[in-house]
Amino acid sequence: RALSAPMSAASPFALSFLDAAALYAFALNGAWEYAQLRPLYTCPERWSWGERLLWPLAATLGDVLIVGGLAALVALLTGSDAVVPPSTAGWALLLGLSFTASLFFEWAARRLRIWNYRPAMPTLRLGGEAVGLAPVAQITLLPALSLWLAGAFPHPF
Repeated sequence: RALSAPMSAASPFALSFLDAAALYAFALNGAWEYAQLRPLYTCPERWSWGERLLWPLAATLGDVLIVGGLAALVALLTGSDAVVPPSTAGWALLLGLSFTASLFFEWAARRLRIWNYRPAMPTLRLGGEAVGLAPVAQITLLPALSLWLAGAFPHPF
């Protein structure tokens, strides 16, 4: 089945697999972004109320694009049958690419001094930077969970 094919033709509001995955990715990543912000990052201390609302929302939208990009890359490399729903090869490739992407994105953000961590953030050293394990776990696991949920529960609302 194609990534953009409707999950069911029975409803005029039928979602494609990627539509459903994007909705799950938005909900999961949004919850993660807002939950980790105060205990693990120092940013909220200098942000206004509006920035505390909008910056995590912008990060969540970026996370949704990452999920879509990773799913598309796995489909390109292995065929859409490996993604809808994920096959063993699809899962392995998705998790491997997600982990690699998470390390790169977090390392780049730290290198560019986009954000700073509180002492509560578990980190590992990578290329001279302390890389947070919470965002690495987020971008490693939530794309796979989003795709799984889209296959298991294609109509999130």
